[in-house]
Amino acid sequence: MSRDEKLGVWALAIGQTLGFASLIYIFGAILLSLEAGSDWGRAQLALGPTLGLLVSAALAPLSGRLVDRGFGGALLGGAAALGAICLILLSQVDYLALW
Repeated sequence: MSRDEKLGVWALAIGQTLGFASLIYIFGAILLSLEAGSDWGRAQLALGPTLGLLVSAALAPLSGRLVDRGFGGALLGGAAALGAICLILLSQVDYLALW
């Protein structure tokens, strides 16, 4: 593996770690603030991320097929962009159903 390839792998690994942390672990970091700033209970707040993980699991086979067909790069970039957009929109949620 060349130096540039190694650098690319490290960049991808760091990017994936930061992306996963910002989309998955953010919930635990903001749970107490969300609970204090809304009328929603902890169980209600936990439902949003739980449903998100279930949707992610349900779409995993489709994602795998897309990667097998050569769309891995587009899927990686598109999923990161969609996750960032959704995280930004999440800051504007006022109703439990939208959460």
